[in-house]
Amino acid sequence: MDNSKFLEACQAAKEAVSSIQDATYRPVAYGVALRAILAESPTAFTTNSLSASTPPGNVPKEVKSDTKRRILELKGEGYFSDPKLPKEVHSELRVRGFHHNPSDVRMALLRLAQDKTLRRLSENGNRFRYAQL
Repeated sequence: MDNSKFLEACQAAKEAVSSIQDATYRPVAYGVALRAILAESPTAFTTNSLSASTPPGNVPKEVKSDTKRRILELKGEGYFSDPKLPKEVHSELRVRGFHHNPSDVRMALLRLAQDKTLRRLSENGNRFRYAQL
């Protein structure tokens, strides 16, 4: 998909969510609308277009866990720019329509921190927040 078609898709998604009054739901709805528009396009982004941004020799691992994959999507959107509690991540996933067990979310966050994908910040000894590196 070339740049102009992507910009058209972004504009269409923006128009689709412009009537939503609540500012907290608008970005989520925008993401859903943009994904739907891009899915309809026969020339949507493929893994080949994503590999151009990946440094050579640093091939991303395939993620088997849906919970982990969805948390990585949040990370890609900049959700972890501010440190988040696992409870906050779980709530955000629920807002987006993904209902995961809270312990699965905590374990996925821990594994991402162990893989050095997210940073784990200790708070009062036994509470942890997760942030982007």
